[in-house]
Amino acid sequence: MGQRLEEAKARYNRVQLFCDLLSGVVLLATILYLVFSWAEIPDTVPTHFNFSGEADAWGSKNSILLCPILAIVFYIGLSAVILFPGAWNFPVKLTDENREQMFILGQEMLSATKASSVLLLCYIAFATASRQALSGLLMIIFLIVMFGVIIFYLVRMTHNK
Repeated sequence: MGQRLEEAKARYNRVQLFCDLLSGVVLLATILYLVFSWAEIPDTVPTHFNFSGEADAWGSKNSILLCPILAIVFYIGLSAVILFPGAWNFPVKLTDENREQMFILGQEMLSATKASSVLLLCYIAFATASRQALSGLLMIIFLIVMFGVIIFYLVRMTHNK
């Protein structure tokens, strides 16, 4: 296990650093915002939004906590998965020649997926706490980015076989 962790750390690069810092800072900022504004958050907040971004269901303000909790789970969970590239599935057969590159691409893909997931959950928590409508356009952009990242890296993996 120690050797796998060392190999994973050795491959940590700028893409992963940027994604980890971005998601970590946004997650921390969201948690701090909720902590310091908790008393001002109304007892009833939106819990569901329609496609137009308007609230169509309401619930306890405690429901806001689900988003940062899920963001923390994603952050920690994907950070742990990144450390074990030997357990992943790849779209190409791994060989001695491509293994290192596939591991790097896989780690970057998971880091970018982690960042986009955390950003989306934090945006939802912030919008809910501040009783703002969710931007339908922004939600579409988040989904395009999340799926775009995966498609981008899968294409890169298949071209670097």
